[in-house]
Amino acid sequence: MREAGKYWAYKVSHLYRYNAKAPSNILGLVVDSYANNDNGYIPLARPQDHPQELIHKTDTMLQLDSLKYDYYQRFVNRCHEHGVRIILAISPCYSIIDSSYYSAVYSFAKQNNLQLLDYHSEGLFHDCPQCFKDDHHLWDSSARVFSEQFAHDLKQILAHSANN
Repeated sequence: MREAGKYWAYKVSHLYRYNAKAPSNILGLVVDSYANNDNGYIPLARPQDHPQELIHKTDTMLQLDSLKYDYYQRFVNRCHEHGVRIILAISPCYSIIDSSYYSAVYSFAKQNNLQLLDYHSEGLFHDCPQCFKDDHHLWDSSARVFSEQFAHDLKQILAHSANN
């Protein structure tokens, strides 16, 4: 018999955690509740508190999920087969990391000949705790500044590749 029993068989599935999100996700596909705004962008409210100090993160805090890695590799392979270009990006976070923290991401990008823009390792916004809602999320005005930087970088990459 399944771990969850005959009455809760659907709990065995990893999709169970998304059950509550399904109706809102489906509704979001058919209803344009954010018409005439920033194309679906919903700004975070300005936080009352900001991160107090930079957290130090090490690569020992990470564990590679081989199944997810395999699926991501399949996705990249399909994109390559169909001529779809992939550019990876790591968003800024309010934390300090070891140089090896993203080694798996860098290795994956190199193996698959993918461009990687790393705004976290560069320390973007590290001098600005008030730019963050928490250690992982920029609040509205900072997100807009980051988006401008990201768009500028993408335009340069695409212009460079168009000239070659």
